[in-house]
Amino acid sequence: MDSFVTCGVCGLKLGQINYAHLRLHNMTTQTYKSQFPDLKLRSEVCNYKNSVEVKKAKSTPEAYAKASKALSLAWSNSELRERASNSAKQRWAKPDVRLVQSGVMLHVWEDLAYHTKMSEIMLVAMSSSLVRSRISKGVLDAYVSGRFQTTKSSGRGKGAWYNGIYMRSTWERNFARILDQLFHVLYQYEPKVFVLSDGRTYRPDFYLPSLGIWVEVKGWLDKVFLQKWDVFTSMVEGCALLIGPEQYKVLELVCRSFVVGWEP
Repeated sequence: MDSFVTCGVCGLKLGQINYAHLRLHNMTTQTYKSQFPDLKLRSEVCNYKNSVEVKKAKSTPEAYAKASKALSLAWSNSELRERASNSAKQRWAKPDVRLVQSGVMLHVWEDLAYHTKMSEIMLVAMSSSLVRSRISKGVLDAYVSGRFQTTKSSGRGKGAWYNGIYMRSTWERNFARILDQLFHVLYQYEPKVFVLSDGRTYRPDFYLPSLGIWVEVKGWLDKVFLQKWDVFTSMVEGCALLIGPEQYKVLELVCRSFVVGWEP
């Protein structure tokens, strides 16, 4: 029984040639099949693992318990955890891998059925006191070790509805009021997710179609965001405007008394 198949494009041996791998070659499953009709997409081992009989056998409570015990035993080994962590870091350090995975996740999360399934899984998981205690311990350890860093509160992170649109912060809603009441400019709120050239994703707050301007209203300008903003502005068509704390203070000083419903 064969464990691997060989990619007809790059010659890489894989258990299966899936959507993520084909994205690296700018191909779909259909184009790959038409170009390499004699090559298999899945190995015999992979086909067996995905067979109905095997899936049924894995779905029994006994199989779940056995798999859970084996996984717990494996992850209790610090050397194994370190090897897995280093492997993941090396993989995600590659921009092409981050780009492909970002595209895959964007495609997956557009599926409402996937949303529903993940919600059910999370509800079941969080109903376990063991899971909750592990999460609490992990967060506490992160705080103590300094890995969990908090930022200063800007007073803007309060999500609420405005004109039928759920906006994430008071600053964003006040900016929308300025556009509506003072400038009478049509806008779109978070209309698009961009996959950046370094593989990360970014969704700007506003787009002004009549002006061709993307606007980000940001209360805390940390180094990570500023790097992302630089990548975004270098690739986006049109103008990009960043309203940080200083710019917002000016807007508030000038516009607040003229805007109805301004939020402090």
